[in-house]
Amino acid sequence: MIETGAKWWNDGKVNKRSIECPGAEFSLGRISYPRRPLSEETKQKIKQSNKGKIPWNKGKSNIYSDETLEKMKKAKENYIPWNKGIEGTAPWNKGLTAIGDERVKSYQQKQKGQIREGNYPKGKNHPQYREDTSEYKKYRQRVDLLTEKNYVKFKNFINPENKPRTLCGVDGGYQLDHIYPVYEGFVNNIPPEEIAKLENLRVIPWKENLIKKHKLL
Repeated sequence: MIETGAKWWNDGKVNKRSIECPGAEFSLGRISYPRRPLSEETKQKIKQSNKGKIPWNKGKSNIYSDETLEKMKKAKENYIPWNKGIEGTAPWNKGLTAIGDERVKSYQQKQKGQIREGNYPKGKNHPQYREDTSEYKKYRQRVDLLTEKNYVKFKNFINPENKPRTLCGVDGGYQLDHIYPVYEGFVNNIPPEEIAKLENLRVIPWKENLIKKHKLL
């Protein structure tokens, strides 16, 4: 809930540059609060205070000691991502709801009534948009998105034994398969929602999935 003129958490001090202040139930990261730009007088004061000062790292090609660099090098060599080789890894809260998880419930209550603000460009305005993206690729991306949502929602039906989903080449690994292939759906103008339905999903060994590809088996 946004409260105009409310006090910040820091000992009751009012942030003079803020146009709106969050209330007591503010949950960090959900809302960006606009701030008034610095006045010309303040800008001049900052400029004068920095005049003649030498940046602490000026002329330094490396700000770390040799000992620190060696530690960083060893740490990088031994680092193994926790999700390496695992397909479909997800955030800790993916698939969890406020009904079954207290943390999700707590966050949901804190964020209730708040609206996420920000510029989220889509389509041609997205920085990664490409004109040469094929129609099939767009179709495939839509199917994959809906498929993952349905997998999370109906995992107990699709993968009751909780078989591990992996990349190709991993011993004992399985992959999520579309019984009626995605490519066939694209060619026959079948809506992505139909291809991603629960009835069209199953978990099979990665070798079988690799052999099948776009075939109807």
